[in-house]
Order: sequence, then C-alpha cells, then structure tokens
Amino acid sequence: MIPRKYLPRWRHLASAALVTLGPRLAAAEEFVHFDHLADAEVVSQVFRLSSPRSVHVECEGAGDAGDGADDEMYAYGWILDLHSREPVWRLTANSERRSGNRNFAFDGNISLPAGDYIAYYASYGDWRSRVKIIRFLGKEIGRIELDDGRKKRIHRDSSRWGLKLSTPTTHDAAISTDLPAARPDDLTIVQMTGVGDGVLEQKGVTLSARMQVTVYCVGEVDPDTKDNSDYGWILDARTRKRVWELGPDNYKHAGGARMNKYARETITLPAGDYIVCYASDAAHSAAGWKGPPPYDPDSWGITVWAVNSDDARRVRPYTENTDEQSIVSLIRQGNNAYAEQGLTVTRQVQVRVYALGEFAGDNFADEGWVEESKTGRRVWEMTEDNTQRAGGAEKNRMADEILSLAPGDYVVRYQSDDSHAYQEWNARPPNDPSHWGISLMMARGGDRSMFKLFDRERRAEAGRHDLVRLVRLGDDSDVDASFRIDKPTRIHIVAEGEGVDEMVDYGWIEDKNNGNVVWEMTLRNTRHAGGAEKNRIFDGTILLDRGEYQVHFVTDGSHAWRAWNSNPPRNPDAWGITVTPEGTPAPR
Repeated sequence: MIPRKYLPRWRHLASAALVTLGPRLAAAEEFVHFDHLADAEVVSQVFRLSSPRSVHVECEGAGDAGDGADDEMYAYGWILDLHSREPVWRLTANSERRSGNRNFAFDGNISLPAGDYIAYYASYGDWRSRVKIIRFLGKEIGRIELDDGRKKRIHRDSSRWGLKLSTPTTHDAAISTDLPAARPDDLTIVQMTGVGDGVLEQKGVTLSARMQVTVYCVGEVDPDTKDNSDYGWILDARTRKRVWELGPDNYKHAGGARMNKYARETITLPAGDYIVCYASDAAHSAAGWKGPPPYDPDSWGITVWAVNSDDARRVRPYTENTDEQSIVSLIRQGNNAYAEQGLTVTRQVQVRVYALGEFAGDNFADEGWVEESKTGRRVWEMTEDNTQRAGGAEKNRMADEILSLAPGDYVVRYQSDDSHAYQEWNARPPNDPSHWGISLMMARGGDRSMFKLFDRERRAEAGRHDLVRLVRLGDDSDVDASFRIDKPTRIHIVAEGEGVDEMVDYGWIEDKNNGNVVWEMTLRNTRHAGGAEKNRIFDGTILLDRGEYQVHFVTDGSHAWRAWNSNPPRNPDAWGITVTPEGTPAPR
C-alpha cells in the first residue's frame, strides 16, 4: 500500500482563486466547478468523502482521436486519489463521446470509496496549435513543435471546456472541500517534490539494516531519444554507483504530454548510506509546464517511503563533507583557469572523484581529469556519459565516481575557458558553485598515509634536459631561442599551436649558418591537441646535423595560453615549443 503524502501545495490557491462553485441545483449540489479557463492553466480542488458516494461527472475537453492514448489530450480533467497517487477517473479520447471537431465529453456517474481526492483540469489549446503530429497510414511517427511567435490562437471549442462534480443530495455532510492541513507522513524517508527548473536536489539517508523502500518518481523523458530531462536516482554513497534511477525499464506514461513519465517501485537496499537525487532541465516542471502536465503534478520530483513505520524510524540523515575528505582540491576555478596537482599513490587504492564543469556543444569547455605523470595517459576524465546535470544552466555538469588507482605518480588537472566559471557565470550557476573544479577524496576505509602530494613542474624541471623551451605563450607573442649540437643528433619536438586553414600560432627551426628552415609546424604534420578543433600538436623527432639552430614561435591576437576564445587543448601549458634530445621525456 502506498502511504499517504502531503496534500498538494496548490490546495489553498485552487480553492481560493481558481475554483468557482456553480449555482446550487434543485436535484444536485456541485462541489467542484471549473470553467472559463485561461490557456496553459492548471486548476485543482481537493475534496474528502467520509463515506462512499456516487459522483456525477460532467467534463468536456479536447484531444486528437489518434490511437486514443492519454497523450492525445490537451484539454482534460481528472480525479486523483491522494492516498495511492493514482487517477481514479480521467477524460480520454477513446472512452468518451465526441463533441464538436476535437472535443470529447463525459456525462455520467462514477463510484468513489471514502477517501481524499483532488480534481484537476488542464487547458493547453495553444500548445496543441504549435504541435504538428506526423502520421503514416494513421499511425503517429513523430511530432514537431513550432513556435512562430504569433499571437496565441484561441481554440474554437474551448468555451465548453471544463469540469463539474456533483452529488444528488444537497448539503451532503459526507463531502468536504475544506480540508485541514495535511499531517506529516510517518513513512516518508525522503520527499523532494514540486521541483522547478534547473535544479539539482540531493538528500542523504543512512539505513541501519537491510530495508525495503518504495520509490515514486515523476519526471520528463524525451519520447524519441529516451534522454532524461527531469529525473531522479539513488546513489550508494560508498561506491558512488546508482542503485535506482528513472529509466526506460521502469517508467510509464504519467498523463498529459508524452514526455511526462513516472515510476513506482519497491526495492530492497542493504544497510548503508545513500543519496537520493533529482535533477531538472530549464523547462517543463512544477514551476511552469510547457505542455500538458502529468496526472500528479504536485509530485514532480522523487519520494521515498519505508514500507512500515518501524523501518522509517530506523532511518537517519546522512551528510557528506567533501572538503574534510579531500586529498586534492582544485576548486573555485574562474575563467581562463589552469590548475594542477601531483599525487603519489603508494598502494592500490580507491578514491572518489567529484568534478563540476561546463559542457558546451560536443566538448567540455571547463573540465577536470587525472593522468599518469610519466606518460600523460588519462586514467579518468569528464565525459558526457559519466556526468549529469549539476543544477542551474543545462551546460553545468557534475561527475561523482569512484576511481581505482594503482601505485604510482599522477597529475590531477583542471582548466576552464574564458566564460562561465566560479563567480563569473554567464548563465545560472550550479547548485554547488564553490566546487567548480575537481576534487579527489578518500573513499571509505582510506588512509591519508597512502597519498603524497608533489609539485609536478618542479619535479619536471629538476630532471629536464631541454635544448629550448618556449611555452605558456599568450597572445601576440614572437619569441625565439637558439641551441647548438656538436654531432648529428635526433631531436624531439613538441609544439602546440592553432590552425584551421593555416597555422596562426606555430613554430619553426632555422639553421643559423644559412637561414634555411629545417623544420616547420604545419597543418599536415600536426594532429588534434584536444579541446577546440583548431588546437594542433606536433609530437615527433627529426635528425639534425651538427651546428647552431634558432627556434621561433609566434602567436596571433587571440586564442593562446590563458586567453582562450574556445576550448583549450588537453595540455595548455605546452602552448609553444619544446626541443629536447631524443629520449628525454616529453613535456607534460
């Protein structure tokens, strides 16, 4: 049995402002009456039946005949059982009589047991006028939503839309529309409902014993791509793995627009710490529906119930202090930031990676990663697949994972572009703005003695045998340096610059004896350096005779070290050129 939930937040608004009781009838008394509805309006009224009743329903709305599915309706009424959170009656396109062009009407009696209910009506005629339904042989194959900016059109049959509920007995004492404030539900473990746009909400709980819980989640899923827009999940705090989430294997249509989905499942969780999460995008939520709402709009979000009150009393709050657990903390990163920290791991260990960044287009503009110090190979990085929305603007992304590290030296890095970062946001910030960056934290059972920090740059300088090193070059640079070799030598060149149709930030090497160019950085001999496509890198060797050589590097007036106008390369500190004898480790 699903436990009783708080009564919807709209109750006072609905009864005081949105509901008008109709005139008393000689043979019946109306206790709900909705009419003259505005477009994109949702009205509601709670009522209680102290004993079973036959309720007369008069409702007219509109929809597309189509397959008669609930998602064909765009003006419709329904009655929700507040105990089960399920509709006990709804206006549909396949079960009611036709009235007018696209109108459907119901006029009949329904039997309701004693209980608490809420009557709703949703009017979305203008939304339907903007949606083009594509059908083939009578079967819907797709939808296109158009918004040409023109004045909203009034549906020609909308004057008859509305809902009336009545009983044959006047002054029926078994019916009440003036309900007292709801009492807290003693089975509720977590309740994050009425969620608005661009939100990430999280709440932790500790289960002291193995326990069954019921998860109820209402959200938004793209019906074509199956991508989650507004959705919930439950995270195991120790492993950072999802033990439950709203997905195609468990959700159903929630009423209203096709994108409205819900799941209600009873699952078993072992004793441990868990984090219940819910994230929403920038449109279509309890703060404002861009299309027809679900049948339980007030439950937009996620609710977790215990199956009995004894279990509920054993649940305790759980909180995490990421700063106290941090081994590496590169946070509060602003625009054009670059930060790194060397980390030595003395034995096989698991760490928690917590990173926030900006995903723009197909790439990360602000991102963090972990790489091997010796090879530069990335052992972990932020990707579209391992991150989720971080609240605020849709481009805010968050990763929260467990990473296994073998003994060795690593470098943790973070870089950002020239816009949208800590305290310099150009859109809504994430829910946890102070952790914009990357943090590595001890996992459960970790010991700080297993970790040692080091300065990568200082360590690299101590063992460096560069012939020339001209790096970290900003805009409008024009630099050069010379080197001499006493015998034919194969040299290693790492050069990082910018090029699209031709190179604009690039390097070359001249023979000082005759001025001939012996090597030049070109589009043909470079490859993508990560980040924006125009970031290019040469990493190779050439053979030079004995003699003296001049190394040059120039940059134009945009997109260079700490002045990026697009996504920076994977190793921004190497912007420029480094020349070393073959066999010397490349700059990292």
